[in-house]
Amino acid sequence: MKVVTVLWLLLVALVMAVVAIFAVSNAGPVEISFFHWHHPVSLALVVVGSFLFGGIVMAALAVPGRIRLGLRVRHLERQMASAAGAVDSVNPPATALPGEANSAEPTPFAVPTTPDSQQPSSRPQPTERR
Repeated sequence: MKVVTVLWLLLVALVMAVVAIFAVSNAGPVEISFFHWHHPVSLALVVVGSFLFGGIVMAALAVPGRIRLGLRVRHLERQMASAAGAVDSVNPPATALPGEANSAEPTPFAVPTTPDSQQPSSRPQPTERR
């Protein structure tokens, strides 16, 4: 599981624990009024219900954006695949680059290798004077 996902789960669990503690510590009766409707209910139920209702509303508002982003990602992935196919058809990949071990022909820029016994010394050679 990704670290970010674990952190989000821990944050959600912490917020839910705080809401639950707040609701249980404030469990006294309260009267809910809506137009002409009056009903006594526990404050803990009001707090938890409000928390859940807010989460549902926020999730419902986030769904269209997530769908839009998913469609955009799918569209861009298709564009990348078609562009990669077009590049491959114009410029096919080489089997071996010049100068590589797999290449049979030497390139003009290849440095010839000599066995260790024939390595030139790093000491400068004396020059003849006239």
